[in-house]
Amino acid sequence: MSEGVQFEIIKSLENPLLERKEYTIKLIHIKSATPSRHNIRAFFASKMGIPIDNVIVKKLKTYYGTNVTFCKIHVYNSPEKIIEPEYVKLRNLPRSERKKTLEAMKTGKAEPKKEQKS
Repeated sequence: MSEGVQFEIIKSLENPLLERKEYTIKLIHIKSATPSRHNIRAFFASKMGIPIDNVIVKKLKTYYGTNVTFCKIHVYNSPEKIIEPEYVKLRNLPRSERKKTLEAMKTGKAEPKKEQKS
């Protein structure tokens, strides 16, 4: 994905209460379709030098006819601190993992991970 893809941080906000940083970025992807959430997550993590498990792509917005996507990204201090709905966590997985997780949830073998309060 990194060929011809650039990003610009539009807004950065530190949220100490939730132990995360919130970014709004502009992703420019010339001659390619809108990248998947997982690809954006991996690209952003590699460029920022942070573990991919700490990154959640919250929202994507691409306007018709453009090669520019606006993204809202949350970067947590650790994967255990992630406070996002299950559907958002599922959307950030690669397709193959997402299907396996959904099938496991439907059969009742795997419950979504409950956050433990400490």
